[in-house]
Amino acid sequence: MGLILSPIVYLAAVSVVRSGPLFSAYGELARPEVGPILGRTIALALASTLLAAVLGGVAGLVFEARKFPARRLLGAVSVAPLVLPPFLHVAVWERLAAPGGLLAAAFPFAADGKGFPIRNLPVAAWILGSSLSPVFFFLARQGLRAVPDELVDAARLTRGSVAVWTRVILPLVAPPMAAGAGVVLTMSLLSYEVPRLLDVTTYSVLVNLNYGALDDPGRAFAAAAPLFAVSAAGLIGAEAWADRRGFSIAGRERRDRCDPCMRPGVTAWCVTGIYWSLTIFLPAVVLVSLVGRPIVLARAWLTDWEKILSGCGMAVAAGIGAAIAAGALLLPPRRQRLLGILPLGLPLALPGALLGFAGIHLAATGPFAWWVDGPGLLWLAHVVRFTPIAVFILRAQLRAVPQDERDAAALGPRGTARWLDAWIPLAAPGLTAGALAAALFSSTELSATILLAAPGAEPVIVRMYNLLHYGPERDALAALCMFQVAGAIAAAAAIGCIGAFLARRR
Repeated sequence: MGLILSPIVYLAAVSVVRSGPLFSAYGELARPEVGPILGRTIALALASTLLAAVLGGVAGLVFEARKFPARRLLGAVSVAPLVLPPFLHVAVWERLAAPGGLLAAAFPFAADGKGFPIRNLPVAAWILGSSLSPVFFFLARQGLRAVPDELVDAARLTRGSVAVWTRVILPLVAPPMAAGAGVVLTMSLLSYEVPRLLDVTTYSVLVNLNYGALDDPGRAFAAAAPLFAVSAAGLIGAEAWADRRGFSIAGRERRDRCDPCMRPGVTAWCVTGIYWSLTIFLPAVVLVSLVGRPIVLARAWLTDWEKILSGCGMAVAAGIGAAIAAGALLLPPRRQRLLGILPLGLPLALPGALLGFAGIHLAATGPFAWWVDGPGLLWLAHVVRFTPIAVFILRAQLRAVPQDERDAAALGPRGTARWLDAWIPLAAPGLTAGALAAALFSSTELSATILLAAPGAEPVIVRMYNLLHYGPERDALAALCMFQVAGAIAAAAAIGCIGAFLARRR
């Protein structure tokens, strides 16, 4: 726990010790225009979270409530957009909004020759919300799976279909949705790249431009403290409410899940079709059109294959590291105090640039100084940042494990054999889901990666960001996006195979 919280403690200590920069930063942040910027940032995050909940949550509930063909494949594809960083969706919508593009043709009020205007707050909220909507899609499905069939069947005897959904099912699905809202709200609040590319001045943009973390970490942390306080309050508050209500993200209250017997109708296909079109089909078509010829893919692979493999390997390593850290904190299963678990979410609420800078100084002045020039420091930062997600997922799964199975595991062999044959297989679903989530988010982490990646050996996401900012080669950018998606899927498959192996040891 100390390793996870040490970057925040370090930055807070530096900002307090250097009282001059601290008071200077807060003095400048007291300017009249800062308040509206912070309000705009909160409004952007709330709008993005609401949009993601409507788009992904509704589609996830409809998808899970009906017997769609190829359910497993479609379910996996539906969360695949998480492997595409939100700032790359800007490149997709730039293409759609360009003169002659889909948006410019669909909305005739766009200025002639200038295309559809996308550099504004509503479009930023739309891009962030749609790119993060798979979080709600996944959590809505998992929440609906945990609803007892007996309770729903009993409610249907006395209530209509609408009343069953509004008074029984949705209240039971609300806790995991609230947990997802905390994560999406945090990611939207801390997003720097999307507002910056769309010329929307948010608080994160203000802090990054005026108080560069490379110049003075204490001053930057002092300036970012209001944003950190808002994001931490939203994340911890949502997780605390969801935990108090009792929910299971990765696990289920029953071992044998009943599949739905009703096939999707026109409404179900329309709802899920809209979700798939906006989050999967449209970006895929634009990226394929940007790539153009297959030779572009071959050229991108020959040029950046080391960065592509580095990104894939870092995602796998970060996911496994986060799962190991979560297992070390929560296993063997025991009653965990909520106040001892929730502070672990603070690194997720810290801006990535500050986390990266704290990691540099901690490693350079501590026992891990030899990691500064290698990939170990970047891996450690990713593990620290995304371990909270793995912790919350594993804790939820362990709550769904029947007590008799816990007792049987506790009576097994002692020492290492108990861990290998009892505790780890018992927690395998939660460990696997936590590792997958950490790997997906790690593959799209940019702020800390830019600071901590070794020169010449950075993951592909840094190369993609540089092309989006400074390079006109949109075909090369699109090709690298495809390799990014393929690498993330390969990482998820590798973690899934490891999880399946652990589960078979039971």
